[in-house]
Amino acid sequence: MRPMPFLLALLLSVALSPPFGEASARLIGFTPTDVTIEVSVEVQDSASVVLMRGQDVSGQELDAVALLLRDDGTWGAVVELPARSDLRIIFELIPVGGVSTLSEASTLADLGIDPQRLTLVDRPAPVEEPTSRPGLAWIIVAIIAALAALALLVVWARPSEGSEIQ
Repeated sequence: MRPMPFLLALLLSVALSPPFGEASARLIGFTPTDVTIEVSVEVQDSASVVLMRGQDVSGQELDAVALLLRDDGTWGAVVELPARSDLRIIFELIPVGGVSTLSEASTLADLGIDPQRLTLVDRPAPVEEPTSRPGLAWIIVAIIAALAALALLVVWARPSEGSEIQ
């Protein structure tokens, strides 16, 4: 294993209280409305299911996602979430028998996702205001006015029929 990615993964994770260990997330992609992340959490106790729950600061919950047990002993999945920087991630351990345990809430930034990437998504798209510039109609009006001025100049400069030039 190369030391640099391991060190980077260690810095971009958060240690949760037992029965959970290190938790991390990696941004895979995003659209203006959704982010796709790969989330991973260590679990120190035996579990039948580990869930990832999301909620915003107002407490509105997202659908729970079941994580898969990986070969390295961590639980993880690729998850699509709403593109919001105020989301909090909570892990739930459901043992074979007994009561489930919830982790403390962690932000996506706590889990290692650059908050700058999420704040770009939160900003509304700039609204383009129409700029006033000369269009085809104004060019046509200008040409017609120029032609009318030339016609008047010709009529004014032409001698009348009743008068003779001497």
